[in-house]
Amino acid sequence: GFGTSTLGLTANAAYLVNDKFKVRGIAATFGAYEANTDDLDFDFASSASGTISGSFHSLGLVADYDVFKSGGLQISGGLLHLGLKLDGEINGALSLDSGASANTTVETSVKFNNQIAPMISAGYQQNIGDHFALFGELGAVYVDGFDVDINEVGASLLPAADLEAEAKKVESELDMPVYPFLHFGLKFRF
Repeated sequence: GFGTSTLGLTANAAYLVNDKFKVRGIAATFGAYEANTDDLDFDFASSASGTISGSFHSLGLVADYDVFKSGGLQISGGLLHLGLKLDGEINGALSLDSGASANTTVETSVKFNNQIAPMISAGYQQNIGDHFALFGELGAVYVDGFDVDINEVGASLLPAADLEAEAKKVESELDMPVYPFLHFGLKFRF
């Protein structure tokens, strides 16, 4: 089937093991993007510009348990490979919490701590005839927060320890151990 979710647009394929269990593969994407920005608003950049690029692709293998034989309530669990990639380059006047400042360039990257993450969900399926069904599911993916890196490009004008402290500060501000999973769409059966 096809749908949309907090992981992006989805394609699902399932194999029916028996009347109650199926194994499902999920592929999802938000695609890729790139943007040039001026006057970025960062705590550590008083006057800066830069580029931001990223992509978010996911693959997963999930086991589904149908509580009722004819559809309805479904409980699922499995593993997802989360390919979140967010990179940036910031140029300009940078000031860190430590008091260090410089007119320089830094590169940033953000990804989930758990690239392979467990997922659980509960969902509902409404059959439409013999071959189609509408579905929705709500769950959570344990991502264990974000990994943020900030590195200076070229000359080292800012202390590396201060850049690391700034990255840890951003990680704590992005504190999100669980990524919400909302998924709905249309299934068809052969």
